[in-house]
Amino acid sequence: LAKDWIIVELGNLKEERAADLILTHLTDMKYQYDGYVADEALKSIGGKHVCQQLEKMALGPDETSRNAVDILCAIEQEKCLPTMRKILKSNSPARTNALQAMARLGSPDDLPILIPLSDYWTADRLYHYWTMEAIASIRQRFRYNVNGPMP
Repeated sequence: LAKDWIIVELGNLKEERAADLILTHLTDMKYQYDGYVADEALKSIGGKHVCQQLEKMALGPDETSRNAVDILCAIEQEKCLPTMRKILKSNSPARTNALQAMARLGSPDDLPILIPLSDYWTADRLYHYWTMEAIASIRQRFRYNVNGPMP
């Protein structure tokens, strides 16, 4: 509890020198919901160093990549899309989180990447639902149908 309080205070102070300590704390968390305190502190601190470290974590093979994707998207918004595209092409456990980010932040330029991933028979069925959700969200936000932009 004391450690969580310290992390919250460092986040409130936007203490950039504490970013590596908080990133380490985030890495030590076993499950996605355990990282809430570190998540909020890193969002408050932000900055280039934090985003670079989160990108490395997001591309990693362990479960902390899920937290890293969510925090990175919260900090960088659309700037994180190139990283999300890399994750979709990888075997990362954060692919679901990357697809959810694509649903919120993606653009019609992402449809050529997402549509092949949505094929139920040839693509990864485990991610079919989230891929379809991302495609539908992008099409709805930008007024696209299966043929392209709607008049």
